[in-house]
Amino acid sequence: MASWDPRETRLRILADYNAPMPESSEEDKTESKTDRRMRIPIRVRLALFASFLVLLSTMVLAGAVFLVARGILNEQIDSRLSVIARDRQKLLSAYVNQQHERVALVASRTRLRQLLSDFQKGSIEQEEMLAGTSKILGDALSSTEGFLAISITDPRGIVVTSTDESMIGRD
Repeated sequence: MASWDPRETRLRILADYNAPMPESSEEDKTESKTDRRMRIPIRVRLALFASFLVLLSTMVLAGAVFLVARGILNEQIDSRLSVIARDRQKLLSAYVNQQHERVALVASRTRLRQLLSDFQKGSIEQEEMLAGTSKILGDALSSTEGFLAISITDPRGIVVTSTDESMIGRD
């Protein structure tokens, strides 16, 4: 078994390196000149590759930041709109409750209920009922803000008395 001598290997490599290049044809010389001109140095290739990696990582990072920012923005918009919707709902509910209270105040007038009951039973005529209710409804209209007109309907939905006389008899 032969022993390995690192000096011999080194000498052989150096000898191969210093050996003359084999002769090449004219065609090979033309190609090698073209290859040398088209050949990009390793430093330039490494710089281009590093630039590509930096550009790629920047784009990935920018995309991730965009997605996170969009999610945060959507959550904030949703929460603000929910708060606004709840506030508007409370305001609307308060307004409806206030209108119910106002209607209850008008409906609680004893004389008005008595005139409507008598008219429904047929014990008084429409003109007599209208004369009595128009004064009561007019007083109620002037004492409450926000009402444009006050009308009272029968069970079928036809207006029997109103502060707006053009509404009487309408559906």
